[in-house]
Parts: sequence; C-alpha cells; structure tokens
Amino acid sequence: MTKYNGLIADFKRIAENIELYSNLFMIFFDHFTDNQTVNIKERFRYKMAFNPHETGSFIPVNIFSNCELLVKDDYNNYVPWIHSRPSLIHGGGTGLFASREFDKGDIITIYLGRKLHDGDPTTYACNDVTAANMKGELSNPFLLAQLINHAGHKTPNCKLIGYTIVALRKVRNNEEILLCYNRDVFCGYCATLMDHSDRTFRDDEKECDYLNCTDKTLYATCSDVQCHYKLCKLHYFNAMIN
Repeated sequence: MTKYNGLIADFKRIAENIELYSNLFMIFFDHFTDNQTVNIKERFRYKMAFNPHETGSFIPVNIFSNCELLVKDDYNNYVPWIHSRPSLIHGGGTGLFASREFDKGDIITIYLGRKLHDGDPTTYACNDVTAANMKGELSNPFLLAQLINHAGHKTPNCKLIGYTIVALRKVRNNEEILLCYNRDVFCGYCATLMDHSDRTFRDDEKECDYLNCTDKTLYATCSDVQCHYKLCKLHYFNAMIN
C-alpha cells in the first residue's frame, strides 16, 4: 500500500477518536483548521452505483445500499476502495465488497457511529457505537463498515480490532467482505447464555428448537443444565445477527 500512506495514517487517526469522527460524518463538518484532524470531506468520496456519473461527498439520504467509497491516494487521485451491493449471503440484504485487492493486515475500513445507549436497536451496533439512527435505520454512509455481513458458514476474511476492520488474508477485488460477529446468543426458552464448541453433535433424535427447524445436527446448547434448548449451526449464527 505504498501509494496509500496518507490514507492509512488518516485511518489510524480516525480509529483513535471514533466519537469525534463519527460526529464529523454525522454533521458533515466542513471546516478544518487543525492540521492534526483528518479532512474527511477531502479524503473520502461516494459514487452512487445507479448514477455513476455523479460523484460527490456525503449524500445525506439512505441510498447507499448501492454505492462505492473512493479514497484519495498519495497522488491526489480518487480511487475505488470498497462498495456495497446485494450480499451473496442468503438473506443478507446489502453486503460490502472490495473494490481493489487487499493484502493480509491491510486496513479495509473503520466502524463509525453514534454512541449506543440502553434500549437502542443493536442490529448495526459494534462495541459501544451504532451506525443506525434512533429509529434503528441507516441514514449515514460513514465508511460503510456497518454493511459487512456475518460470515456464518463461510470463513471470515477480515477481523475487528477495536473499531478497525483488518484483512485476515488476501481479499480479491469484488470479493464480499465477511466478519465473524462473535455476539452472545441467548436461550429462546430461559434467556440464559448459549454455549457451543467448534463441532456439531447429535442428541438422539433431538431437533433444533428454532421454530419449524427439523435439523438434528446441533451446534449450541443452553448453558443452564436444566434447560434443554438447542440450536443448529445455521440458527445459532442467525441469532448472532438478530
């Protein structure tokens, strides 16, 4: 990434002050007098897929389900970085894809959002921030990290370090970016934390307890030994999302 030294430095500055830069994105801040502050309006641009001739910064409407994030490189050129489009994950809605090749260890994007409060929807939450507004809707593109889908049965190709999304291996151009959410899942009967190993198992003729699921290959059990709630791998991973 020799041509992206400035970008990587800016990514690191953003990751060190998530609250500041989340606010800058949310209010479209347009004056930067401190040379230690990343000029986000200068660094990032968005191109809408259905209007490819229109390239601009901070389009404040919820139309970024088909858009591309461009970044300014060290030669002052705006180059495609990542883009959103329908996910290849079944039921995944909009997903995030690479617009270039990333090497192992490369920073792909940063997760930004407002402070998460008790009672807020958590669908788009990461750590203590959420990219969603108070209604649980996406109304700001930020750096598109909120569109990364859970890998589920697939092997993730990136990981979360703090708020930074980093490539776990070489990510090909146009490959979907997938992350293991690693969220806690709670029992559907007693709300106790679910427990699982890395292997599936069978329990006589016991079926997954998710509604209408008949899968007898199980993955997770309620950690309360008196409760018999069990989930197959598919519905355990789906529960991480929901």
